[in-house]
Amino acid sequence: MRSRKGFTLVELLILIAIVAILVTLLVPAVRYWREASARTQCIHNLKVICLGHNNWRAVNVPKGLGVFPVETWTTTLAPYFDNKASILICPKAAPQPATTGLATNYGMNFYAGRTRRFRDASHTILALDYKSAIAGTDPQDDYTEAAELYLQSVAARHPAPDMVNVGFVDGHVETLPTGQINPTTVCADGEIAGNVYWTTRRNRRD
Repeated sequence: MRSRKGFTLVELLILIAIVAILVTLLVPAVRYWREASARTQCIHNLKVICLGHNNWRAVNVPKGLGVFPVETWTTTLAPYFDNKASILICPKAAPQPATTGLATNYGMNFYAGRTRRFRDASHTILALDYKSAIAGTDPQDDYTEAAELYLQSVAARHPAPDMVNVGFVDGHVETLPTGQINPTTVCADGEIAGNVYWTTRRNRRD
């Protein structure tokens, strides 16, 4: 009796169909895992950046060295995370070339360099997914135009095109929809009356 070798055409087609079904099931799972991994890494980066900022303030503000040098924040904070350039890069986007400092794709709140104290650290944005290294503009600029500029420059990556990772002054990080982020007027406690900070829409103060 002759022994059977190989697969029949029917068996081969069944095998191909099974493999195709498995691939169909696995691809979304792999995509989800990669997205979750990137979001977690981005959150970690922002936490480290916020912690570095707070450590800088704890060391330098009591010495009377003035406010945080926001224009060069990437190089200023680099020693606080062992100069690891990867901390400044969200894994979901390419780094933006920096005119001063190190390349990054996070934005530091411009007004962090305009005050020594924050009125509401847990609701004031410090750094976030952004299209340039500095999130904001000069306080003398028109408020309405500034607000539009901020929202246009927010980089929603987790997942695109709606969710953005946001680090707050107190060090915690949230993943928020872009519609919940809004620049609003908040006065520091007797420090710089009328200055503008960037807070979430739900905490807006008029």
